[in-house]
Amino acid sequence: MTNTKARTAAMITPVGQEAQDEARELARDGRVGKAVRRLRKDSWLKRGPAREALELLVEGQALPTSSGQALGS
Repeated sequence: MTNTKARTAAMITPVGQEAQDEARELARDGRVGKAVRRLRKDSWLKRGPAREALELLVEGQALPTSSGQALGS
């Protein structure tokens, strides 16, 4: 179930590439809770947006790694 506000937060909050890679791998291994915690540890994401961010990663999308990238500059 997609929460538009949470998804928007996930798409504009920078998350380090290493955290994204680790979270994607954890999700592939079925460790979704740990993957969400990994994303939250390396960003300002709260629980809902972190779940949405993980969903985006699993779908093959990349998250922004910097504020400039998040804002499209």
